[in-house]
Amino acid sequence: FAVVLGAGRFALGELGWSATALVRGGVTWLGAWLALNALLLLWVGARGAELALHPMWARFGLGAVLGGILAQAAGHALAEDTAFRAFFLPELRARAARFGPWVSAAVALLGSAALFGLAHLATRVLVKSPGGAALLAEQGHFFSAGLALGLVWLATENLGVVVALHVLLNDPAPLIAVDGAV
Repeated sequence: FAVVLGAGRFALGELGWSATALVRGGVTWLGAWLALNALLLLWVGARGAELALHPMWARFGLGAVLGGILAQAAGHALAEDTAFRAFFLPELRARAARFGPWVSAAVALLGSAALFGLAHLATRVLVKSPGGAALLAEQGHFFSAGLALGLVWLATENLGVVVALHVLLNDPAPLIAVDGAV
């Protein structure tokens, strides 16, 4: 936020922080979460498996699960999406505009996704200390998530929607247990 709001001299409203975006984000999260759980229900039913509540609900409880979702929405997902989707992506697109709309969008999308991955690199190395192959795989995960969230930004230009899908990606909070899932 120091770079975006301080050095970048952007106001929060210019970066998509609005009540409308918040409402759209909440509706998007709820709709996507319901769709996810409907698909899980169909998956479990098609496999003939026993229907059971996901164990995290019993382990953590409603308050902790919802608190975790809200903490992500108001915390790192909001900060990351403000920086990488609402700031860096449009800035990179504007700087590459002379190459045309498709090239500038591609440059911005790839650049913001790469920055998103690199921003996670230090904490991954310091906290998890993964080996080379594991670190490369993690960077691939962050890059692909950055691409997906960047595409959502390009399609909607709604920070709330991007944050909602980011939270769902990080913590889907499924109601239904699926064999083999943690």
